[in-house]
Amino acid sequence: MSLVILSNDASESLLIPQRDSIFKPYSFRNSMTSTLEIPANAELALQSCKITLDGSVGLESGRRIFYINLGETITEDSSPGLVADRDSQQETLSTPLRMELFGNRGGVLDVSQEQIAEEISRLLHPRFVAADQNALRAAGRLPQYGGLFHPNYVSFDGQELSGALVKRGAGGESEGYTLNFKMRSQAENFLTSPANATQLAGQALDMCNKHMRLQIPLGGTATLAQPYAVAQAVNSVQFTPNAYRAETFGTTFNIGGISLFGGRADFDLTNVVGGGAASPRFCVGLSRVSTTPGTNAGTGVATNILQPRDFHPSAGKGWQAGVGASTQPAALQSDMRWCKSYFDFGIMLCADNTLRVVHTAAGDDTIAIGAGCGDEQDQPKMIIVDYTQAGRAPFNAHYDLRANAANFNNVRFETTGARVKIIMSGPGGGGTPAGDHTLIEFDAAYRAILDNLKPIDQCCWNLQPFMMINNDLPAVRAVGNPAGNALFLSRYDVAVAGAAPFQGPDTQPSYYTMCMERNTAQSMAVYRDLSRRWKNMPLGNLPYYTTDAVAGNFGANGLRPSLIVAPSTTYTPTFDANTRELLGFANMTAEIDRIPPWVADVLAAGPPSITTQTLNSTVRPITVSTKSIFVRLDNFNQTTMNYGNGNPSRIISHLPRFDGQNETGRLFFEPSTLVYVDLHNPNPLKINQLDLSLVYGDESLCTALVGTTVIVLHIRPKKD
Repeated sequence: MSLVILSNDASESLLIPQRDSIFKPYSFRNSMTSTLEIPANAELALQSCKITLDGSVGLESGRRIFYINLGETITEDSSPGLVADRDSQQETLSTPLRMELFGNRGGVLDVSQEQIAEEISRLLHPRFVAADQNALRAAGRLPQYGGLFHPNYVSFDGQELSGALVKRGAGGESEGYTLNFKMRSQAENFLTSPANATQLAGQALDMCNKHMRLQIPLGGTATLAQPYAVAQAVNSVQFTPNAYRAETFGTTFNIGGISLFGGRADFDLTNVVGGGAASPRFCVGLSRVSTTPGTNAGTGVATNILQPRDFHPSAGKGWQAGVGASTQPAALQSDMRWCKSYFDFGIMLCADNTLRVVHTAAGDDTIAIGAGCGDEQDQPKMIIVDYTQAGRAPFNAHYDLRANAANFNNVRFETTGARVKIIMSGPGGGGTPAGDHTLIEFDAAYRAILDNLKPIDQCCWNLQPFMMINNDLPAVRAVGNPAGNALFLSRYDVAVAGAAPFQGPDTQPSYYTMCMERNTAQSMAVYRDLSRRWKNMPLGNLPYYTTDAVAGNFGANGLRPSLIVAPSTTYTPTFDANTRELLGFANMTAEIDRIPPWVADVLAAGPPSITTQTLNSTVRPITVSTKSIFVRLDNFNQTTMNYGNGNPSRIISHLPRFDGQNETGRLFFEPSTLVYVDLHNPNPLKINQLDLSLVYGDESLCTALVGTTVIVLHIRPKKD
């Protein structure tokens, strides 16, 4: 008689690579240095078994929802009105992102904790498969989108990934989950080589007239002649009209959003400001991308213009001469009707020669809306910003960009947290020193909307560069050289130069479209409110997600994520959050936004600079054992019958669902009566390895096992 002891990790140290093909706790091989001789006509039984079982969770449809808020931490106990602390969601620039576990699978699911961790990781990654979304739509269900979509939380294969892991104890048993959020606190210039410039040019998307430039597969070739071209020019992207048209030409790009920590977009204006009256109207800047057409106010009829759903062209004409009884001073009125598109931040040259700073923001009662500009006073619209309020020469008066074209031939947009800064630069001339001159930047002392750039709220996290030209002016046409009016994107700083794009044409939604579709029409109302919210906030000391990459200061005043696992009155709207017990926070409030259970941030020195923000479960989630487990000996000749699946089997024993004390975790089984299985060996057997598997009734591997498995077999000659 012999006892044979088998294990996937003989030292029970958990140092064995568990994913190795021969060391998995549910399927492993033991080899021996000497040969074991089994006598003829032997039989075998399971003497004992020790396993570590994760158990499983029954997830009902609709009971799998949590939210993540990336923004200022809300402190309800702060004094109302304080600007150093946010005491309500309405005093922040963000809204919670809704996440649904296994949202594309209905009914009740039986899943392991490892599967839940993998699903959380999938949700945090910006992934999109058009076929999956179309199938959900065809079934009458809402699309399911993963990803945090903040440009500095982006990650891609081969790099650091945000995600979840099952937290293990010394014996391999589950202690809940560890969630890691990895944020890149750096900026990289994407246009560092002609190859990257070529790639970016191949990702061009029309942003003015949806059907003007055919949106074939990204990087494809249009089959019809187009009125403009987008191409690589050295380490830059060139945008060139090749015809005169009444329509405005415009392009943006299918690439990751500008970094919000040190982001930068530079545009070369040399070819569009040096021609005096022959200079075309143009606009460059940053904008969210929408892949859905807008609708006309009042009629609800879709237009050919790609724009956010709450933005109507009739309300987007800005304040211009001849449209209604505007209260704007005459100096701030300009004909912007040529600019029939949406953008968030831009500088433009109109037919009146004046350099304009324009953003799209919700209005207020100090501005009258003329006839045909929408029904709501608060309707998002193009607004000319008075940059002269700062008193910075030479921009202490409205600047004639055509008459002083030699002074400035470049413009730079910089992003820091929620702030945008616009800088003009050039060789100098006419009394203007060469170099950089700040045109405008956010300043809380300025009157909002008319005299101040809006902050970057969550709707605008993924801002893309854009370039627009309208050459339908008599003096421009008279030159007869439309290709002579070219714009260049000469620098574009993103968080990760190699990150996969977020935007896309037609069937693939943009980041903003994803936000709007996350959960029913309520999301549309929430995201629409974000663009209005900041004008009613105390701006004097608003924390704009400032960070210190050297000290790793990403704490209370930074972008610390908040996990909402139950309905919260603080982070709203989160009325359907219901995963507090599931994720291991049963003893916590609905809002997981403090240290602990958040762990102090860890900053990895660059490049790339990555800050890891870690959250640990506070209690072990409750799981149950719902399936029978069987021990199978894979390399002997024993035969049993598995009538459950109707096939012969090599199963030698059945383990109950619990060991008398526990259903999950570390379990020990020792049958009181050994059941022997005939090995069918008329002659002695000499063996030097044994292959063991632990399986379910259908003989699929029991992947819910973790850590160390120990199995003891008893082999003896058959009794007469």
